[in-house]
Amino acid sequence: MTRLLSRLVVAVLLPVAALAAAPIDEALRAALIKDGFAESQLQSLYNNCDGKDPVDTYCFRYRMRQENLRMEAILGEIDLLLRKDGGDDAWNRIASAQVAWEAYRERHCTFWKEIAETTYFEAANWFSCLYTETKARADALDEIRAALPK
Repeated sequence: MTRLLSRLVVAVLLPVAALAAAPIDEALRAALIKDGFAESQLQSLYNNCDGKDPVDTYCFRYRMRQENLRMEAILGEIDLLLRKDGGDDAWNRIASAQVAWEAYRERHCTFWKEIAETTYFEAANWFSCLYTETKARADALDEIRAALPK
């Protein structure tokens, strides 16, 4: 019986414990805490939302923050690549377009938030929109980055 129990622990419980303790990127951790999540909520967010399609407000917030950090990192790389080649003018145009895009995202997502019929759907619409728009923008910026000379 003891041998069977120890096999069960090794075969089932240890892998589950390792999965539950998966690390959260430190930049994402800091951003989520700044957004008002408690430290105790972060592992649950990671376990329930990371790498999956978001289905609730918390996961939309989590994934939106991930995409926002990815977008910021890509913009930083574009900045470095353009400035390396003396492309200050090109960087200024991209930075200006980014400011305009952020204003668009805010207005666009506010529209979707305001047409919701309940408070729950209002928040879900808001974060769903932010996630979708931010992911699309990060993907577009990633294409720009890939086209730049290294």
